[in-house]
Amino acid sequence: MSAINVKGFFEKVASDKSLQAKLKALHVKAEAEESAAVAKVAAVAGFKFAAKELAQARKSKAKKAKLSDVTGQSQAPGCEYSYCNGSDIVF
Repeated sequence: MSAINVKGFFEKVASDKSLQAKLKALHVKAEAEESAAVAKVAAVAGFKFAAKELAQARKSKAKKAKLSDVTGQSQAPGCEYSYCNGSDIVF
């Protein structure tokens, strides 16, 4: 029964601007809280940056990834530009 409710909910979200706005607000809030937590961990490790800077870096990286998908220049995880840096950390 609950699987049917989940499916029904997201079908409703697809056409309901009010529900879309509520879910987007939750996502932004969760992303901001996560960025703040990551920034705190990074600061302890000696890397100081603001949560906003991390959020901006994530958006920039996502935008580049979407662009590379469109242009057919997708790369394996951990690879940037024309070489692989050996890192599989995705932020």
